[in-house]
Amino acid sequence: MVREKDNKGILRSLDWITITIYILLLCLGWMSVCGASYDFEQAGNIFSLSSRSGMQIVWIGTSLILGIVVLSIDERVFESFSYLIYVGFLVLLPVTPFLARDIKASMSWINIGSVR
Repeated sequence: MVREKDNKGILRSLDWITITIYILLLCLGWMSVCGASYDFEQAGNIFSLSSRSGMQIVWIGTSLILGIVVLSIDERVFESFSYLIYVGFLVLLPVTPFLARDIKASMSWINIGSVR
């Protein structure tokens, strides 16, 4: 028996209101970063990767790609690995203060490879 959700297709099953709000918040956040970090004396390109607003675009693109990947994974994969992921995060909570580096007087970030 084929489920009804499979017949609809992935684009029709998305919550477009939530996606629209997410993209709107991304744009507003990027504009806030541009406004807070813009230097009038060094009027450079706001899309340059050497500026904070340019790096924010990289993170926005990364989040959009990650969102597409998560949406394309079958929900049964999440159901089967949910307990394992939950236990993994529960283990990370008490271990974080011991593995984390001191970044601006905060011991709450773990470096995973080149991701900080």
